[in-house]
Amino acid sequence: MSKGKDISLLKDFFGTYFHQDWALDASSTEAVVTAHARTMPHDSIRILAQAVINYTCSVASDEELEEKLYTDLDCEYCPRADGLSARQWLIYVSEWLLKTCEHGRS
Repeated sequence: MSKGKDISLLKDFFGTYFHQDWALDASSTEAVVTAHARTMPHDSIRILAQAVINYTCSVASDEELEEKLYTDLDCEYCPRADGLSARQWLIYVSEWLLKTCEHGRS
């Protein structure tokens, strides 16, 4: 997948599901990811998970990655509020997507 398509896919995911009121829709970030994954075919989940990793690896510093979550991806969740760096959280999101896929969208 091209970088432009990755960004579009990521912006759709993070901007839609981690909007400013995301915490009113779900009790945790895991619940948000699981709810979204339940609506997707397994192949699409894997593509999204890989796009998250590709994006994470494309940004050198955690500070820049945290800023880009908001500026590039329209993500309103701040991982630092839960004691995580943006990189840690994005890797976790990718892993959670794959776990949800592998475990029948638990």
